[in-house]
Amino acid sequence: MPNLFLKAAAFISGLIACWCIGCTILAFAKPVSSPPQNNAAGPLIINGSSQSKSGDLSIGSGLKIWLSKLGDSFALKNDSGTSFLVVGQDGNMGIGTISPDAKLEVAGQVKITGGAPAVDKLLVSDATGLGSWKTAAEIGVGGTLPAGTSGQTLRHNATAWISDNNLYNDQTNVGIGTTAPSAKLDLNGQIKISGAVPAANRVLTSDENGLASWQNQISTVEGAACASGNLVVGLDTNGHLKCGTQISPSGCPDNKFMKGIDFSGNIICQTLPGF
Repeated sequence: MPNLFLKAAAFISGLIACWCIGCTILAFAKPVSSPPQNNAAGPLIINGSSQSKSGDLSIGSGLKIWLSKLGDSFALKNDSGTSFLVVGQDGNMGIGTISPDAKLEVAGQVKITGGAPAVDKLLVSDATGLGSWKTAAEIGVGGTLPAGTSGQTLRHNATAWISDNNLYNDQTNVGIGTTAPSAKLDLNGQIKISGAVPAANRVLTSDENGLASWQNQISTVEGAACASGNLVVGLDTNGHLKCGTQISPSGCPDNKFMKGIDFSGNIICQTLPGF
């Protein structure tokens, strides 16, 4: 008799369970809208397995900070969707830029509060590359500049900075060896130009652009005269006399006289005074 009672109780319990499951299935309704960020919430895997998510991921409440991808880079976005930190596949990190081309690129100012900061200090590295704030005196940059007078310039004498008049600048002209330059460059002394093919007895000659170079003299006549029966008809490019039996043209027109001879041997004519 007890066994029959137990069997009846088990049968009734099974019927109740089936009824509950059936009601649950019939009560299921299909979602009517897309889940947030196009993904349904799911548990994070806490073991060593990798896990990926196609959309952005936010942690916590309030204004969101999103873990995201920007192309093939990792990015942190603010609640408005602006990327403020990016790490590329090459390991370059950008703050304020989405395309860093160095290990760290910052688009904006950098504030370093460590390393004893103060006004007018310099950021200096040690032998291992660790930076700290130092004064100019701490790194051997000599304190104040020397006093000077108007137009003087600074130079270093291997010990300290000094001011002198060797190179004088009056804001308009520059003087070397003079404190009263009267041209853009006023030189009181000799000048040595070792470029532009220097040689003895050459002259400094400019081209059409003002570029100067050393050239053979063309005004020095070598040789006292032409051979008997020949005339001086000009000078060659080396400054030598050009001799010939006649000058072309043969003479000047009426009312003109021969002023000279050009380098081609032609007469240079000029009108006589009063004509």
